[in-house]
Amino acid sequence: MGGDRLHRRRTLPELHAQLSQEWQPVLDRLLEALTALPCDGDKALYQLWEQLPGRTSQPDERRTPSEKLRALILRLSQDRAR
Repeated sequence: MGGDRLHRRRTLPELHAQLSQEWQPVLDRLLEALTALPCDGDKALYQLWEQLPGRTSQPDERRTPSEKLRALILRLSQDRAR
């Protein structure tokens, strides 16, 4: 759970500042999921991850804010599954 708090306090605000308005609903759903995550929350986070578009940047390029968000959601779902 400590990792969730760190992401809410530091990573999510950084991504919020970098992402366009179209990503606001995804951020809202993520914050809601983290706040009231049920026992099977890892599945809910994974389903959210699946709904987002995959990587569009090249491997040698910096990831876009949306790609960083997608990676964060996957990490959180994996952490919850443990």
